[in-house]
Amino acid sequence: MTLVVDLPPFVFSKKFYLSLLWWLIFGLLLGCRDTSVGSFEGPTMGTTYSVKWQGDVSESDLRPGFERILQSINDQMSTYLPDSEISRFNEQNSEDWFPISREFLAVVTAANQIFQETTGAFDISVGPAVNLWGFGPTGRVTKAPSDQALRALSVFHQRVPTRESPPALKKVSSGQRIDLSGIAKGFAVDELGRFLEASGVTNYLVEIGGEVRSKGKNDQGLDWRLGVERPDAAGRVVQRIIPLRGMSLATSGDYRNYFEENGKRFSHIIDPRTRKPVNHMVASVSVLHPECMMADGYATAFMVLNLEEGLRVANELKLPVLWLVREGESFREVLSASFEK
Repeated sequence: MTLVVDLPPFVFSKKFYLSLLWWLIFGLLLGCRDTSVGSFEGPTMGTTYSVKWQGDVSESDLRPGFERILQSINDQMSTYLPDSEISRFNEQNSEDWFPISREFLAVVTAANQIFQETTGAFDISVGPAVNLWGFGPTGRVTKAPSDQALRALSVFHQRVPTRESPPALKKVSSGQRIDLSGIAKGFAVDELGRFLEASGVTNYLVEIGGEVRSKGKNDQGLDWRLGVERPDAAGRVVQRIIPLRGMSLATSGDYRNYFEENGKRFSHIIDPRTRKPVNHMVASVSVLHPECMMADGYATAFMVLNLEEGLRVANELKLPVLWLVREGESFREVLSASFEK
């Protein structure tokens, strides 16, 4: 019985990856012993990845490709690696075009789209604020930064300029630094899924740290099903079981990755508009989308938005979104119109 657990700060650590109860994937489906069913897992990005599939393809056919893809994405987008593309872009002290890989460009382009659609709730230039609050590669803190320190940050709250050919990024100011932790892991899940499909696998479930992409059916011929956890710091309880039906699922929550000062809790979910941790009653948000990268980014954005704002945006975009909202000692479910359908 496998459970995705919360871990210390990791490579793409801005966003808490709400635990999806993997016993609903593996333990619940153990009744079928079909020898064509395969699975394996491994460490990546400071957390773990896992995959379950049906077909004649073996682990030895798939694992080297997984490792190559994950290493390549780390080399492009990890702020923990000083020689990664993103680290070198962040250290550049000019506003000249900086050449990047097409994969890096795809993620920044998607981030810019979500930034615009959510009125700036998802902002990859928030990295300096994430670091100042102790949730980035610079390490943890136990004391909230001062308002003066927050005002001094280089957070530019606008889309990052991009160029398609040849692919490149450009800073709006030499002090700008970006962080893709709220979307890059979802992109990695999509890349692994595309690799599986290119390898002839048509039924699979693949995840990194709880962000999930699915295709086809499980080994019982049913839709892949995941349990979304109730946001309870005392234990792990299933709130709702979601059939994926070929979709990706990403969940963001505020209740495990935080620090406390004088009895006040500061979440790792930073509102780029205020440069401070979110402070509302939304405990977690789960988003379904064909692409895990987009589900990942939207889940972060909807955790930043309050419930009223988020529900309006989700319905405008026709996104299936599930909110769990604190009401005293319990939680209330709020569903977008597309999720209800």
